[in-house]
Order: sequence, then structure tokens, then C-alpha cells
Amino acid sequence: MPRLLHTVNPCFPRSGHRFLRSICQAYFGKDMKFKSMHMVKDRGIEDANYIKDHDFGLCNDTPDRAVTPEAQYLIQYRHPLESVQSYFEFRVHHGHNEDSAESWAEFLPWGVEYWKAFVGKWCLDAERLQGVRCHVVRYGDLYADTMGSVESAVTFLTGAQEDIDRARLETAVGRFTGGFARYAQEQSEGARPVKRARDIRDFRYFDDSLYDIEDSLAEDYLAPLGLTRLTEAA
Repeated sequence: MPRLLHTVNPCFPRSGHRFLRSICQAYFGKDMKFKSMHMVKDRGIEDANYIKDHDFGLCNDTPDRAVTPEAQYLIQYRHPLESVQSYFEFRVHHGHNEDSAESWAEFLPWGVEYWKAFVGKWCLDAERLQGVRCHVVRYGDLYADTMGSVESAVTFLTGAQEDIDRARLETAVGRFTGGFARYAQEQSEGARPVKRARDIRDFRYFDDSLYDIEDSLAEDYLAPLGLTRLTEAA
């Protein structure tokens, strides 16, 4: 099997990391050595070649991840309102936030600022990223064209040093499409209760103020990142 280059996976929470990683693990097998930086038990990353990092230092007053030419970076992001809403529900699911309009109202601005800092660093800071090998997988592309998105990610992970085994890749993709688990516990249990990506406008705390937030991000963030606005997706 192809050799993976040393890859860091900066991914904003709820942007499709587990979906992409699961397919890559099915494709690469034991050659893929995964570690997660935000899990204390996984701090020993010396032997890892696929390192998940939410770069929480951007939002909690600790040093953020340095960008270095010694690694390559597989970057994942999603529309800010979709990812922040999903991250809020994730935290509610795990008991970290109260499921209430008040809790959402407090979480939303924090989440948007974190998202801005993340994409500002990993996608929009041309000077910081100059000479650094990067590849972006947007959530919408991963969902709409899973095979194409994963194929380009695999090519990046191997540095295009090996031809892709298409039969193996199709098998790997097939294992995780047709339905997906929203949370890791559901996936470990073999459940695939979700059949399609949700529209954020179905979120129970959605209101028109979110359009104002989107307007404020449109020129400097959404357009440069190739993200479709909610009104355009309707």
C-alpha cells in the first residue's frame, strides 16, 4: 500500500473529519497511523502520520499549532453557521452545554469567532502558508462528491507517489456512504441513522439574525472560501 506522508489534519469541529478519516483508514489499513491532538491519551504522536487537530489554541488562550514545512496539512472546514450549529448540538449531546435558546445565544458568537480564526489561519493567510503543502476538503464537496474528494485527498496524503487502487477506494467509500452516523458512538455501534445533510434552517434555534451574521462574513470569508450562502442554497 502507498506510504502516507506526515500529515496534520487541521479541521474545524463538525466539518467531516471522521467521515473522511474513516474512508482513508479503510483504504490505507495499517499503513495509516492516526492520532488526535485534542485527546489527552493520544499525546504521543511521534509515530503518527495522520494527526487530527482542531487547533483549539485559537480560542482558548493557549499556543496554537505552528505551521511548518516539515509537515503537510489536510484542511477541512464548512459553512460557519452549519458547523457552529452542529458543534453546539454535539456539545449538548455530550452534556457540555444546556439545550436552550440562552445557551445557544451565548455559544454562537464564540463559535463564529473561533471559525473566523481557524479559516483565517489555515485558508486565508497566504503569507503564513507560503511554501507549505496544503490541501483543502470542504464539507459540501465531500458530501456531494465523496469519491472525487477522497481520491484527491488520498493523492495528497501519498504525495502522488503511488497510483490509486480504484477498486480498493470504491470499496472504502462504499462502506461509509448511503447513510452516516452523526456521533462516534453511533458509528462504533454500526448505526447509520442519518441519510442526508441537514439544512441549518431546520435547526430549532434558527432565526433571521443568522442571515445578518452571514452577511457580515460574505465578502471577507464566504466568497474567498467558495462557500454558498444560505439564501443561494434555498
